Amino acid sequence: MKLVLPREHGSWGILFAPLLVGTIVAGAGWAHLLLFSGALAAFLAAHPLILWLKNPQKHKAMLRWTIGYGVAALLFGLPLLYAYHPLFWVVAGAGLTLLLNIWFAVTKRERHLFNDIVAIGGLSLGGVAAYLIGAGTQMWSFEALWIACAPLLLFIGSALHVKTMIREKGNLRFKRLAAGYHLLLLVAPMLTAALWPDVFPYPWLWLAYLVSALRTWLTPFGATRRPLTIGLIEIGNTVWFVIVACIALGS
Repeated sequence: MKLVLPREHGSWGILFAPLLVGTIVAGAGWAHLLLFSGALAAFLAAHPLILWLKNPQKHKAMLRWTIGYGVAALLFGLPLLYAYHPLFWVVAGAGLTLLLNIWFAVTKRERHLFNDIVAIGGLSLGGVAAYLIGAGTQMWSFEALWIACAPLLLFIGSALHVKTMIREKGNLRFKRLAAGYHLLLLVAPMLTAALWPDVFPYPWLWLAYLVSALRTWLTPFGATRRPLTIGLIEIGNTVWFVIVACIALGS
């Protein structure tokens, strides 16, 4: 029997990058094995669930996959919820984003940019969970917030960039939006750290977005790229981000 896996290959990086950053910055422990396994199972369950809800008659088998992955997510996740109570709010937030993604899918608007942002936000919460577990804290903090925001901002930029080469190819206004957004990504960390160093003491985080910005700025307007080429560039961008963000956020 063939495994049911998400078709959007870029979503794998969006799943694991926040988890890795949160784990490395706070410090890895055995509980992170449960977190990674539970997050992966929940991530896998979302795809067949959405397919089934879009067309229950056509995708009857998807319900079995949803239940199977969902049970695995519960087995891995419930011990963590028992040990780390703040994770309840992480799960609640991720659940809310899933409901919004389902609504977009059922109404046949899953390609909408806001749907992408919602999905990225839900997956970015994995970084908060990893940080809370690694830090051994039962309290939320600004550090946990930045762990979630850092990859969220990166992957929103990726969504904007990829759309300029596919669905929004030839749209000059969208290209300018993507370029301007990446300029903000470089300026905002330095400016925020200078104005509110006690709240955001990470002035070098801008370096984590440098490859993303250069990729967007140096890609000619209306350029054609094969999906494989786009994917490989995004993988490299994500690897750069994880390495630099861990250094910047952990310093």
